[in-house]
This record gives sequence, structure tokens and C-alpha cells, in this order.
Amino acid sequence: MKYKIISFIFIIFIFIPYFKFLPFPSELQPNAFLIGLLLLIIMNKIYFSKLFYLLIIPMIFSILLLSMNDFTIVHIKEVYGYTSFFLLSVISYNYFIFYGEIKYKFYRNILFIYMLVGLIQLYIQPNFFHIFLARELGYNGFQGRGVESMTTEPTYYGLILLFIFILVYNSLVLSNNQKNRLYLLITISLLLVSKSTTAIVGFFIFLLFDFIKINIKLLIKFLFFLIASIFIFHYYYQDIITLRVFKLFEFLLTGGIVELINKDQSSNDRILHVVFSIKGFFDSFGLPHGFSAWNDYIQLQSSLGYDTKYISSEANKILSFIGTLLFELGVFSFPIFIYIFLVLKRRFKIRFLLTFSILFIYILFQALTISYTFIPFILSFFLYQSKIIKKRINQNV
Repeated sequence: MKYKIISFIFIIFIFIPYFKFLPFPSELQPNAFLIGLLLLIIMNKIYFSKLFYLLIIPMIFSILLLSMNDFTIVHIKEVYGYTSFFLLSVISYNYFIFYGEIKYKFYRNILFIYMLVGLIQLYIQPNFFHIFLARELGYNGFQGRGVESMTTEPTYYGLILLFIFILVYNSLVLSNNQKNRLYLLITISLLLVSKSTTAIVGFFIFLLFDFIKINIKLLIKFLFFLIASIFIFHYYYQDIITLRVFKLFEFLLTGGIVELINKDQSSNDRILHVVFSIKGFFDSFGLPHGFSAWNDYIQLQSSLGYDTKYISSEANKILSFIGTLLFELGVFSFPIFIYIFLVLKRRFKIRFLLTFSILFIYILFQALTISYTFIPFILSFFLYQSKIIKKRINQNV
């Protein structure tokens, strides 16, 4: 197919978004965005869903905010984020239309590469691959945490595994055997390499709501994985019991959310970012704060008597996708939430819609920026699938 090499590079950068190819001052690199723009320019025809118009509104408003403020790196990065969310949605949608869904070998290879890099960091060289990242900080064994592989934190590695799981689970082209092999790779990577609490909780949320619609075949699979998990737990007991997720669970059981906030700095920082960013949205009655008001707002809350000592705010970066949108753009961010809901509604029937809506809300509360490539990519994947499913239904009528 035409432009196959460029499209392959685009997909590689989607799945490895932290690879430092250019001196861009951010953890997330704009590689997929730049290659995607090239792909969009050279395509003979561009397909455009009507839902994409919703994403133009916050993009234009972010540009207006930039025009009313100084052209600082922080402001430019935020405008880039809203612009890339719109354009990557269009680019990804066109990618799927021209090239179809991602095949089994790609998923398998990318999971193996992530796992291999992680295992090298875990057992041989903790700083392996760091030269290719914008932020070099090893987490090997720190407070029971795993390794970051080709990302900058174990959490981000875990979230990539969670996103790949969502893609695989909903694939229309992978066989059940192929899906099961990939599930096994994802499970091993998550529990023994990444050890990400955030991703593990995400999987449990999915399993909990997916269990509602369970059938006999799924029940047999669940029992099989349960038995396998018992054996794994038996042989790796000492390693598993030190996982950070168990420590956080212990904090919750002994003292509730307050104990968790006081004992674990990473958790309290991210939880309070969510709480205060949403509070900021309501304090301003939904009006936008702009791109550089976070630090001032936290200092104001501190002066009003709120305990903000755990909140990192100096960089004016909110550690939550949803919190960032609500705080920065206020009600002008609503079109993005409407877009996400409509895409999920198009793709899933009611019983699946609840599961994936809750899972997506959980993911979007995490410390992901608006420029995170996987979010528009997966939403375009669902939008493409809804088009294919509708076409199949019409052909069978």
C-alpha cells in the first residue's frame, strides 16, 4: 500500500510516545503528531467524521487564550495539546480507514519489546533506554514499584498495557487464541515488570463490570486464570507481596483515604490534583482559569486554610486529564467530554457502554496530558469500528 513505511512509523510512535527523537521540552514527544501530519498531507483523500467538529471548539478557544497571554513554553505546550488532540483524532481515523486494524504480530512484538527493556532494567541495568527519554529517573524496586521500560514511570508503562488491552479486547480481526496469548503477555508484563497500581486497579474495574455480563465460557476462562494466578502467587509470593498496590490497599483498610493521602506521596499528590482542579472549576462557576493559574490557585487555597502541602504546583501542571480540561478551559472543555461519550455510545451497546465508560473515566482521571497520543488514537479506533459494524449490519439486511 502507498505510504506504508510512513504509516508504520506513525503507529510505532503512537505506541512508544516517550521516545526522544527531537529536543522537545516535554516527557511526551510530538513524534506521532509530526509523522501523522505528514501522512495526512500526502493522503489523496481525507475522511472527516462530523463528531470531529466538537474538538475544534476547545482547540480554537485554547488559541484565543494563548493570544491573550504571553507566548511562554507552558502556554504553547497547552495549545499544542488541544491542537494535537483534534488532529491526531482525524489522522488516526484516516489511518484505520486506509490500513484497517492493527494485526496480531505488531501487538505481540511491541509487548515483547516493552517487556524485554523492562526486564533488562529490572535485572541488569536500571538506566537502560533512559538516554532516549526526556526524563531520566529509574524506579527499579523503589517502594515496591516496578520499572518504566520505554516510558518515564511504571504508571505510564502500566497505562500503555491497559490501552493495548482495550485495543486487543475490542479487536474485530484478532482470533480468540491470539487475544488470549496477548492477554497472557499483558498480565505477565503488568504483574512482574510494570507492577503499576493504577493499571492493576484499572483491570480490576474492567473485570468487575465485565463480570456482570459473564457467560459460561467466560466463567471457565476466569476460573482458569484464577487457578493460574494462585500458582503464580505461590511461586512469586515474596515478590508479589511487596507490590505497591498491596501497600496502598493496606493504607486504605487501616485508615481509609486519609491514611492513603498521608502515607503515600505519589497517591496524595495525584488525588489532591483531581480534587482541587475540580474545586477550581466550581469556584470559578465553570469559567476558564487559563494555562498558568494552577500554582496561584493552590497558593490561594493554602492561604484560605486548605492543606495543600502535598500538591506539586510549581510547574503549573495538573496531574489529571479531566482536571486539566475543567480547570484550564472550564465549560469550553465540555465538547471533548461530549465527543468521548458519543464515540463510546456509537461503538458499544448498553451493557458494554457502562463498562468502558467507567473504565475511560478512571483512565482520564490519571496524570495524562491532553497531548497523550493513545487517547485520541483509541477513540478514533472505536469511531472506525462503529463505521465498520454499521456497514456489516447494512450488508446483512
